Amino acid sequence: MKLPGENLFKILFVLVLSLGLGLNIHCSAEELAALQGEEEEEEPDLLDQLIQEWLLYELLDAGAGGCNVQQGLLLETLFNQYITEGGTVSPDAPAGDGSDTAQSNPFYDPIGDQPLPETLGEPEQKYMLSLYGPKPITVQEVSPGVYMKESDMLFSEDQLYDYADVAENVYYSSGIATNSYRWPRNADGVTFSVAYTVDSSLPQSTKDEINQAIAHWQERSFFRFVARTSESDYIHFQDGNSGCNSYVGRVGIGRQNINLAENCGFGAAVHEIGHALGLWHEQSRTDRDDFVTIFLDRTDGDSNYAKESSHDIGPYDYESIMHYGSFYFATTDQPVMTKKDGSLIEPNRRALTDCDVTGAQTIHSNPSYNSAL
Repeated sequence: MKLPGENLFKILFVLVLSLGLGLNIHCSAEELAALQGEEEEEEPDLLDQLIQEWLLYELLDAGAGGCNVQQGLLLETLFNQYITEGGTVSPDAPAGDGSDTAQSNPFYDPIGDQPLPETLGEPEQKYMLSLYGPKPITVQEVSPGVYMKESDMLFSEDQLYDYADVAENVYYSSGIATNSYRWPRNADGVTFSVAYTVDSSLPQSTKDEINQAIAHWQERSFFRFVARTSESDYIHFQDGNSGCNSYVGRVGIGRQNINLAENCGFGAAVHEIGHALGLWHEQSRTDRDDFVTIFLDRTDGDSNYAKESSHDIGPYDYESIMHYGSFYFATTDQPVMTKKDGSLIEPNRRALTDCDVTGAQTIHSNPSYNSAL
């Protein structure tokens, strides 16, 4: 029989260990399964099991690279569930996603599982300005003046050009104002402000997930999300009946929407905020062929796996919250993308990694990426 307070002692022990060793969490499901070995005959206490899993994440990450999953969220969830459920911890899916699909399939992700809008046009090549000049980009018009890329990245027609020479003339006549896609720096000289509004018609569960996602970014980065008062450029969270998607960076069009369908969940909200802060998908990096293999014959969405001449900041990060899973846009039961060793990639929709935060902060705080500084 467990003594009173024994479970609380376990949780406090995990907290002290984490703070004392300064460890971060990073481990694949396969590594955990290998370490845990065969199932025991007697089913272990669920709290013991979760703490064991959390410690394994911590220990495996001690010798990992620079990109670590900031899984303080996992411990927060443990606390919240244990307290709110009267001292028990239920084996639910991660916060914000309680679907049976997510629980039974580790490769399921609502971002990659949303039906594409019926209004989505044919792929077409446009050009957009970057720090190093005009670059081609394949997009599909989703509504008048709004274009979609890779199922969840939105661009306005003001950001795109039909011809390379037109984009080049704009680039050389005005230079590339890299600050045009960056959110403004606050008076303290350290933090950056992102104004936002939330559509009142959203269900309370979605509003809660938005609040959790904002808190997650705010606790782990220098971005400060403020309820909009008179700011000209701001994010508006809504359900646009188009799945989970967002504009990339501060677009400068006034209100820019982040669309979150009811089943998008916490992880998708964190992901889409990442886009709004200027992050692209991790697997679109120019160095991605050194880390992943992509089988374009297993998808009809070739443009969803295009490489971009964007900034490769930091090491390649399989655990990035901006990374696709192996089965995104698959037309068969075979993975479209694997690691170079052939192993599958589970989409991380639990928490930001250090490299997610570093990428978003670098393009705002480094003058090489932000000419407003």
